[in-house]
Amino acid sequence: MARTRKNHDERKTELLTLAEQLFLQKGYDNTTIKDIIDTAQIAKGTFYHYFTAKEDLLEGIAHLKFQPLIQAAKEIINDSTINSLEKLNSLFSAIQLWKTKNQKIYITTMKVLNRDENLIFRYKLLTHQFKALLPFYIKIIEEGKRTNLFYIDSPEITAGILNDLLAGLKNQIASKIFFLPDDPDEKQMLMIKKFFISRVTAYEKVIENVLGLPENSVILIERPYFQ
Repeated sequence: MARTRKNHDERKTELLTLAEQLFLQKGYDNTTIKDIIDTAQIAKGTFYHYFTAKEDLLEGIAHLKFQPLIQAAKEIINDSTINSLEKLNSLFSAIQLWKTKNQKIYITTMKVLNRDENLIFRYKLLTHQFKALLPFYIKIIEEGKRTNLFYIDSPEITAGILNDLLAGLKNQIASKIFFLPDDPDEKQMLMIKKFFISRVTAYEKVIENVLGLPENSVILIERPYFQ
C-alpha cells in the first residue's frame, strides 16, 4: 500500500511539473488538457484520475512549489523562544531565502507570468500563494496584539492588509524584472538595486505604521541581499 501511494504521488508530481512547463511556454489559456495528455503520453482517463479540471493543476503547482516555505513558516510560528515581531521578520526572511534558493527559476517565472497570455495563470498562482501564508500572518498578529507588541484592532483585517501590501510590492518588483535583460550590465543592476531598496524601505515603513511599531522594526529583506 505504501509503495502504491508513493507511485501515485510521484506520477501526480510529474504531471504537475509538465503542466507548469506548458503553461509557461504556451500560456495558461492556450494550453489544453489534450496538450498535457499528449505531452505526458498518457490516456485521458489517467489524467482525470489525478485531476478533475485544468484549474486543479494551478492549485497543485502552487502547493508543490510552496511546501518548503510553508514548512518553514510552521516552524517559525511554533518557536516559543522569539516574540511576534521576531516571528514576523523571520517569516519575511524565510520568504526571501526561498526566493534566493530558487532565484533563477523565480526570475524566469516572474518574467513569463507577466506576459499578457499568462495573466490568468499568474493571478491564480499568486493568489493561492498569498492565501497560503495568510493564516500565519493572522497567528503572528494575534500574538502581537495579545502581548501588546502590535497596536491594531482586528488581526484578521490587519493580516489581510499586510497580505495586500506584500502583493503590491511583489507586483512592482515583478514589473521591473519583466523588462530586465537576460544578462544585465553593471549599470542596469545598480539601477534595479536602487529601485528595490527604495520600494522595500517604503513598504517597511508602511507595515510599521499599520502594526503600530517603531521605525526600523520591520525587515522585509536583509540589506546585504542588495550588495
